[in-house]
Amino acid sequence: MFIPLGDNNPRLLNPSVVFTLMAANIIFFVLGWTIPLDNLALWEDRFLSGSHLGFIELFTYQFVHGGWAHLLFNMFFLYIFGDNIEGAMGHGVFIVFYLLCGIGAALAEIYLDPAFGATNPGVLIGASGSVSGIMGAYILRFPRAKG
Repeated sequence: MFIPLGDNNPRLLNPSVVFTLMAANIIFFVLGWTIPLDNLALWEDRFLSGSHLGFIELFTYQFVHGGWAHLLFNMFFLYIFGDNIEGAMGHGVFIVFYLLCGIGAALAEIYLDPAFGATNPGVLIGASGSVSGIMGAYILRFPRAKG
């Protein structure tokens, strides 16, 4: 398996949004040890039924992780790829892009699940959708980058 440890692209800006997102994810993870974060996860059945305010959970689910490995891999890839994308986009556009990638990933999961044979609604947690969007932007913006 290929796991990048860095890249050859210099940072254009201090990646303050990347560091803030990493800190927020870690804080939410630690808070999850003391208080239940179930209401911050995105439950597909509640979202689709409209019986619960699912709009907020489109944001909050991105900060809830299922374990150390889940958190660490998401934060690792956010750090590796996010600094250059934040530099290319600027701080404000980057945070909006990050959150919209997470929302888009959640909506795709919710509405495409049945098309791929899922019979039971699930729960969405983690920054993987957002980080995948950042990685996609990195591939498009820096196609010749080397690790």
